[in-house]
Amino acid sequence: MKDPDGRYQFINRTYEELFHISVDEIRGKTDYDLLSAENADAFRANDLKALESSLPLEIEETVMLDDGEHTYISVKFPLKNARGEVHTICGISTDITARKVAEQELQLALVDAEQANQAKSEFLATMSHEFRTPLNAILGFSEMMKEQYFGPLGSDSYREYMGHIHGSGQHMLALVNDVLDIAAIEAGKRELDKEPIAVGEVLTGCMKTIEKAAKDGGIELSLEMPGNLPTLYADKRSITQIVQNLLSNAIKFTGSGGTISITTREADKQLMILIKDTGIGISSDILPTITEPFTQEISDPYRAQEGSGLGLSIVKSLVEAHDGSLNIKSKIGEGTTVTVSFPIEKVYSATEPSNRRIPS
Repeated sequence: MKDPDGRYQFINRTYEELFHISVDEIRGKTDYDLLSAENADAFRANDLKALESSLPLEIEETVMLDDGEHTYISVKFPLKNARGEVHTICGISTDITARKVAEQELQLALVDAEQANQAKSEFLATMSHEFRTPLNAILGFSEMMKEQYFGPLGSDSYREYMGHIHGSGQHMLALVNDVLDIAAIEAGKRELDKEPIAVGEVLTGCMKTIEKAAKDGGIELSLEMPGNLPTLYADKRSITQIVQNLLSNAIKFTGSGGTISITTREADKQLMILIKDTGIGISSDILPTITEPFTQEISDPYRAQEGSGLGLSIVKSLVEAHDGSLNIKSKIGEGTTVTVSFPIEKVYSATEPSNRRIPS
């Protein structure tokens, strides 16, 4: 407790122990008698703020003690007499040094983790050629042997084994491509070549790539669009990859007799693409984390199949790279609807194909 001029009136026992001075010895002294000029200036400035304030003032203060610098949270407030005149400045301080140290260590740990994650992404993004070259060789030579380009192998078992090798190579290449894609996106090395693209042409092309798989699986496909949609200003390769990944998931988890549909609409200056399936659906506890990369959930049917578990992560990253948004709604046994929305550049407009149904 101090008077308005900053002279001590009272201190408690903890204060006595910290500064090795008794309440009788400190009475009448100021912070300039106890602390460095820098500390004393700061304490006096805070006291003056408390004098001018009608409410308690919370301030962070630092002071040098025997074991080093300590940080305190101090609550300061004026006491007034019946005439409203301030006669005492009260201060109650709590030592938060340990908390501040923990916060600093946490911040450093977060920086280290971010740097490690960035280093991982940078490494994977630059390893594209080294990863893909041997896999392409495995695929190429195994295909030559499987097709017996230079004559028979001598045993049907060899053909079976070559088929397994080739299939495994294709699967491994798909996994590597997914990992490299997400790494390149995270590292900022995925270049987006934005241009005006006709969404209808992209969607029609993507539907064609899954027609055979849908027919083999007994799944009906449909594509429905308004007669006139604005042209999307985007990276065509990325938009194609987004739609193909979503359609691939839908095919994988929709059984015979099911349907997969793509619809588009324009709303709130957004071009929306909806991909809906009548497949097995996703449980509500999985939905919040289903787009996170490098995580696996055994209970998640969208990751229980063969694959890297990165398809939806790649979709989310590419959508966000276009300032778009991704929304997934699903219910077990009833199917899934994925909506991707992109901001529309009104500079462009185009007439696109109207409703088209693709029979399986």
